[in-house]
Amino acid sequence: LSIVAGVNYQPQDWFINPEATYGSGLSNGHPEDVSIYKTGLFDFNQAAHTTPYWIFNLSAGHTFHLEGGSSFEPSIYITNLLDHIHLIKGAYTTGASWEEPRNVVFKVAVRI
Repeated sequence: LSIVAGVNYQPQDWFINPEATYGSGLSNGHPEDVSIYKTGLFDFNQAAHTTPYWIFNLSAGHTFHLEGGSSFEPSIYITNLLDHIHLIKGAYTTGASWEEPRNVVFKVAVRI
């Protein structure tokens, strides 16, 4: 189970985009850990999965208007804000991999 929620707030000349991702955890590969395996919609069978996780991402920026119609826009993008380490499913394989650690990107756009 994965749930992603985000908000894009963009008033004049600036933006902020918080995003949250919840994952119920991958199968841990140990079916003997499950004494009763339930099949209901909200039965997550935690004994057979890795620990659930929350990942928070955040981006924000502001546009400064300069003379002559030019603009200067610094922005910041932060993924895995709390640097939460957990297992995720690999993109091209069936094996698990570790979530990317916190990543901070500063971007500056100059429009002439």
